[in-house]
Amino acid sequence: MNELAKRVSVAIFGIPLAIILILKGDVYFSFAILILSLVSMYEFQNLFASKEIKINKLISNSFNVSVFLLIIAFLNFKISTFNPNWYIAVFHCIILIFATIVYLNQLWSKEKEPILATASTLFSFFYITIPFVSLLIIRNIELISLNINSITTDNVFNSAKAGFIVLTFFISIWSCDSFAYFIGRKFGKHKLFPRHSPKKSWEGAIAGFIGSILAFYILNIVFSINLKPIHSIFLGTLIGILGQMGDLFESNLKRWAEIKDSSNLIPGHGGFLDRFDSIIFTSPLILVYLILVSL
Repeated sequence: MNELAKRVSVAIFGIPLAIILILKGDVYFSFAILILSLVSMYEFQNLFASKEIKINKLISNSFNVSVFLLIIAFLNFKISTFNPNWYIAVFHCIILIFATIVYLNQLWSKEKEPILATASTLFSFFYITIPFVSLLIIRNIELISLNINSITTDNVFNSAKAGFIVLTFFISIWSCDSFAYFIGRKFGKHKLFPRHSPKKSWEGAIAGFIGSILAFYILNIVFSINLKPIHSIFLGTLIGILGQMGDLFESNLKRWAEIKDSSNLIPGHGGFLDRFDSIIFTSPLILVYLILVSL
């Protein structure tokens, strides 16, 4: 089976499954994202292991699961009056505990480069855990005590709309990638950052940026999310910029690790990090934006 056939086969199965999980929400989406984060963490750890930097898997995986279970408990027990300030307080406590345990582990570490291993373990939390937890909270943001209704034209925001926001987020990422790929391939003459990703061009990047804004703006109307136009445009802008930054950053990681794909777990597509690098960079900022405009 050639690469194109593999990609099509995965898409036929994977895209409908992703749509079902996103729109279904609840524990189905929550545990799907938890599994996705664990697989991405595994790939991330292997990237550093290829350069003989050993991330402490027990610590990073334990905290990854713990944070997810904590957030899942808050969200799926329908604690609708749970103030976001508590999330911030709990989040800071988790970071402090995590950093302390990682540092103490470094004191007894027998690794050749304990400082690099410690820094990489901390980085895994910020690069993998936080983005996927952010995505989980976005899908359930109507359960947090925010004035989220204020950003819609009809002043109605519910679980269904939260699901369509996440779906629109994903489709905007795919639109950005597709516009950038096809326009860049056809008209790309000026290299974007040849040192880091030699195939990307400015023409493709601009097309991807426009594609993400158009996708978010149009789908906001099609899915009847009814976000105010300024919010849909700004969210599309975030995706168009940060999504491509995430793609470039993961390309940097792979180039540094001297590997082509983060893994071969998805036939024809590489690894989970290869597929979700843009979402990793974008989801925390989308969550921050939704919270700020709703306070």
